[in-house]
Order: sequence, then C-alpha cells, then structure tokens
Amino acid sequence: MSETRDFIDDYQLPEDVLEDLAEAKAEIDRLRRSRKKKLRYPPSNVIYDVVREVAIRSHGLDPQDFPEAVRRRLSELGYYPGLVSDRRIWDAYQRLVLRRIIPDTFGLIKS
Repeated sequence: MSETRDFIDDYQLPEDVLEDLAEAKAEIDRLRRSRKKKLRYPPSNVIYDVVREVAIRSHGLDPQDFPEAVRRRLSELGYYPGLVSDRRIWDAYQRLVLRRIIPDTFGLIKS
C-alpha cells in the first residue's frame, strides 16, 4: 500500500481525489467480501440420500410435487438444484425402491 501511496504522491494529486480513490478501493473490497459463493452441484450420493429422506417423509404428497420437494431439500442443504432433472430424481427413486431401501410410497414401481 505504501508503494502505491508513494507513487500517487509523486504526482501530487489533490486530497479530494485521494479520498475518492480510497473510498472506491474500500467499496471494491466490500463488494468482494460480500459476493455470494457459487452453490455446488449435488453429487449422486447426496441426491440418493435426499430422495430417500423426502420419500420417507412424503406421505400424502402428490407424485408431481415430489421432484420439487427434493429440489427444495437440496437447496436447504446448500446445493444448486437447478440442473437436477425430474428424470434423475425418479431414477434415483426407482433404484432405491428396487433395492428395497425405501418403500414404494407412491405405488409407481411394478416389481
């Protein structure tokens, strides 16, 4: 910082310009600190865990609302659910039912 200050002093800038520069630098630093971090894409094991969790709790839930409930839970856990498709959620549900890890809550899988 002192090197920058020495460089600026060599040009003998007015005090108001120096104050403006200091304010701009402080604003840039504040924006960098406050920037939200990107959410991570959920790995497969997390999707399977969330599908299992939501399926067990989803008594009375309409099957059409199930994928959205899974996405909401992923979002609550700090993952980015925007790219998790309905098909991926239902594939995870089907595999968990066929492996008998969860019951077929919606009655959709024919054994």
